Amino acid sequence: MNEYQKIISLIDQYGLRRKDRHRKLVYQRFYIYYKLKKHCTTLTEIGELLDVNHTTVIHGINMHYRYWKQKDQVYLNAINPLMHELNHEYSNELTLHVATKRTGIYGEIKISGVIDKQILDNIKEFMTIPEICEKLSAIVDK
Repeated sequence: MNEYQKIISLIDQYGLRRKDRHRKLVYQRFYIYYKLKKHCTTLTEIGELLDVNHTTVIHGINMHYRYWKQKDQVYLNAINPLMHELNHEYSNELTLHVATKRTGIYGEIKISGVIDKQILDNIKEFMTIPEICEKLSAIVDK
């Protein structure tokens, strides 16, 4: 089952087509709108899948970006089960072990925030400070 099919099955599993305004379900719909849009699904198609207007989808995607950027804990907790189902596990803190090449100085860098599992897989446990900066700047630029 590919990710798109998983997202479609989650819509039914979590009852996201229901006309329900409970915060948790609203937030989960925002996340599903976002994920479907990432799969190049049109706003109209997303609206038809969830029985909403395309402008509702636009609003939901915008709200997802806002809550994501703010690292809103209520939002992140609401969408966590969906992220887990889609194999995107997130962590609130990452500790990187670093060393400088010239001096060989060893240290740790702690990064707090929402961290995608793919990012964690791409960052090696031992990296130089410039390598970490390069990886992190690439992530932030996305």
